[in-house]
Amino acid sequence: MATIFSDSEMAAMIMIVRNSDIPGSAARLIVSIEDKLIAAVKLLQDDLAPETSVEGLEYEVSFDANELNALVQMAASIKTKGSSARAIASIQDKLEPAVQEVEQQVQAAS
Repeated sequence: MATIFSDSEMAAMIMIVRNSDIPGSAARLIVSIEDKLIAAVKLLQDDLAPETSVEGLEYEVSFDANELNALVQMAASIKTKGSSARAIASIQDKLEPAVQEVEQQVQAAS
């Protein structure tokens, strides 16, 4: 499922993923998530002129169920204040319905 994120949400998610301290096989999942986030940013920003503001840009990223669940758990574990807290709350508001939709699709397929 593809979800649309603002520039501040993308920055917050990249920060969350980069600051996660997850060992073993789960670390590969985190690297996969980070790769998707960076690819979405590069895809959009590579075509922009250097002086173009990123404010107002929106990024579309698709995650599978495992990636969505990992992002929801990482976002829930972040303790922050101010604009970062608002960005994380906004991310959670977008991720949780996406998780529910993916779970419904999996149930319908089985």
